[in-house]
Amino acid sequence: MAVVPRDLIVRMMDVTKAKYSEEFREQVAREVVDKERSIASVAASYGLVAQTVGNWVAKYRKQHADAR
Repeated sequence: MAVVPRDLIVRMMDVTKAKYSEEFREQVAREVVDKERSIASVAASYGLVAQTVGNWVAKYRKQHADAR
């Protein structure tokens, strides 16, 4: 069993998951879908991780599939 320094545990506990409103998530997803920008470029412009933006885009497309 590995021993983890206490100060590392405390620092890891201080990291919190960012929360974004549904409106913001949709705005970001629409930039990819409606403006045909790449996920990577949109993520970079907002300082987000591309995987996160990709998840939001997938959710947006699924929710709006009937509108097509």
